[in-house]
Amino acid sequence: MSNVADDTLDKLTERYQGCSCQAQSCTPTSSCSCVTRFGPAFDTRGCLLDVVSSADLLRPVLECNDDCRCGQSCFNRVVQRGIAVELQVFDCGRRGVGVRTLQPVMRGSFVCEYSGELLSYESVRRRAQNADPATHNYILEVREFFGAKLLTTYVDATYVGNVGRFINHSCEPNLFVQPVRVENAVPRVALFALRDIPRYTELTYDYSGGGNITDECDTRQDNVERKRKPCLCGSSHCRLFLPYDDTLLVS
Repeated sequence: MSNVADDTLDKLTERYQGCSCQAQSCTPTSSCSCVTRFGPAFDTRGCLLDVVSSADLLRPVLECNDDCRCGQSCFNRVVQRGIAVELQVFDCGRRGVGVRTLQPVMRGSFVCEYSGELLSYESVRRRAQNADPATHNYILEVREFFGAKLLTTYVDATYVGNVGRFINHSCEPNLFVQPVRVENAVPRVALFALRDIPRYTELTYDYSGGGNITDECDTRQDNVERKRKPCLCGSSHCRLFLPYDDTLLVS
């Protein structure tokens, strides 16, 4: 399942023009228009070339689409094919439920999307104002540099979602978030392996996007009510509290 737009978003986005490559010719070193638009993203195994944990370093990733001539076997089609890793939702005790992999996962491999409703900032504010503080927040905020611009995407998995909504936070995660575009500028929020992951390992990502939470807390406005939730990730690098929930603190 991919993201669906809420009523406040413009659904009529401009489609990217497809490439004219022949089957299996969209290699990282080819002149494929999809590959060269932002630079090659995947190797021939379908693993992401840029494996980074910091949201400030993310660059756009563009896959080939249905308007391309290269066909479904093209190496530059990864996220659109859906989950290729066998996953299991399981009981994590005090942390509720989580997700683990039932097979080894190679560094840079696509694991799953974080699917839900694609929200505008106005919709995020409205839902935050009506949210129950005692319930879990499934709105994910993703920042990336798109050319010279810093873009933010909001995805809410509260009402519409997939297995990605059950993946827990960790201060020392084994996954990271990467926006991936297929047919237009609206990104799919994809989770990739930050390192090699053995089978039966719980999958986690940093809800802060890898940013410096300590600095972020120090610079936050004093008139914002600071509600912190304890972090139970168990990492030796644990920051003790979950990242600030920006979407629930917007006034």
